[in-house]
Parts: sequence; structure tokens; C-alpha cells
Amino acid sequence: MVLKHIFDSNFKSQYIQYKGFLNTSDLLIKPISSSISGFEMDVNELSDIPLTEIPGNIVLGKRIEYLFHSYIEQSTRYELIEKNIQVIRNKITIGELDFILKDNEKNKVLHVELVYKFYLFVGGKEELSSWIGPNNNDSLVNKLGKLETKQFPLLKNDRTIEILRNLDLNVGEIVQQVCFLGNVFLPYHSKEMSIASVNEDCVVGWWLNLKDFMRSDFDSSKFKLPKKKDWLVTPDDSIVDWLSFDEFIIELNVFHEKKKSPLCWLDLGDGVYERFFIVWWT
Repeated sequence: MVLKHIFDSNFKSQYIQYKGFLNTSDLLIKPISSSISGFEMDVNELSDIPLTEIPGNIVLGKRIEYLFHSYIEQSTRYELIEKNIQVIRNKITIGELDFILKDNEKNKVLHVELVYKFYLFVGGKEELSSWIGPNNNDSLVNKLGKLETKQFPLLKNDRTIEILRNLDLNVGEIVQQVCFLGNVFLPYHSKEMSIASVNEDCVVGWWLNLKDFMRSDFDSSKFKLPKKKDWLVTPDDSIVDWLSFDEFIIELNVFHEKKKSPLCWLDLGDGVYERFFIVWWT
């Protein structure tokens, strides 16, 4: 156990990120297809101390993989067989399998694709197609389509079958599952709306554009722009380097000039905090 590193700043950062990861809910409320079920993740008896040390300079998606690996290491139900299996043909990578696990409870081998997303509800005729990424270059519908038509079919590729056979695994006996975790944000002026297309437990905040933000009564509040690796963290009283409204706008404009919509934290006082996005594209 890595408890001796509890006072190391990098470890403390990983500790709160792991807690945030474990507290994230499943986004999907129904299976992608009849052959792909949701991964059953039970964190009730786990320690919130990560066992796998995370490199300091990796992108958020890779960081999530390390956090999931820590979960598997602590789980008594699951054990890791292999992860990040690169499927290569003629020196060209045609895809990757995220995790191959053993489910000891059900005595099954699993192929698990791990997804961790942030989506904003923008409204539209169909609710499911109204969830997009903060920079308007990603969507829930597109991700679901990619999983169903590209990522999961990769298991049956002849090259994949050969790779797994070398691990003494029979593709025909492998169960495919998705661990689809997410945080979603509703429009600021409709943040009490009900939703039916995704799990309501995933609603963690709101979003608006810069023009509407400037019109709102936030000028006496305090703000923070967390690093992307902390996007899954819930703000609390331990944060000390809050920004004033004017300081916040200066830093926010730097992101918007780069066409980036950052996640923001808002301190409302009395221990009340909110998470939100200010988007650059509308």
C-alpha cells in the first residue's frame, strides 16, 4: 500500500482524482445492444487510495485508464488478464481492446471498453442526440455508434482472435461489456429540467456561453479553472487559490482564444460549490 506517500502532493492529487472516479455514475440507462451489457462496478467496499501510480504528464483519457486499473486491483470480483491490446496488421494499428478481465463471481472472461465523458445538453428534437462535448466536437450518439460499429466488432477480427489465442483465450466465450461513466451539464437557465436519455445521477452542473455569463450576477463570486486532470474532482473547502471575477475572466479568455471550453468551479460561500462550463462556440 502507498499510504507512506499520503503527504506527497502528487499522491494527494491522485487520491482525490481516484475518489472522483469512484463516485462517477454510469451514464447509460439501457444497453448499447442486446450483445453488449453494462459493466457492473461495485465500489462500496473499496479503499479510495489508488494502488497504481499515475504518470504526471498523461492526458485525461489515459489517466482514467490508470484509475480503472486501480479499481480492478482492489476488486475481489475482477482480475486483470490484459489491457490495451494493440491489434496490428502489416505494421498498421487497426484498433485496441481496452481491458480483458476475469469475472470471478460469474466465472466469465470479459472484454470491457472503458469510456469516461463530459457532455452538455444543447436541446433538440431528440434528447439522446442533444448531448455534445464541451468543445462541440464530440457527441454521445457518435460515441455510441463508434462503440457498436468499430470498437466491439474488433474482438471478432481474425488478427484479434490470433492474439487472444496466444493468451489461451477463446473469443467465442468472451462477454463484451462497456463501462460508460460520465458527468453531464444542463443549460444554466434550465438546470432543473428532467432528463430521460441518460442517468440523472450523472448531472453535476450547468453550462452557458460567455455573453450570458457576463449578464448574470456572478461578479462578487470566486472561481477556479481546475487542470483537466481534476475535472472529475468535486471542489471543497481545501481549495485556497480562488480567483476573483476579473481574474477569472482574464484566464477564461485565454481558453476561448484557443477555442477551448474549460470546466470551471464556483464558490457560492458557506461550503457550497458548483461545477460549470462556459463555452466558446455559441
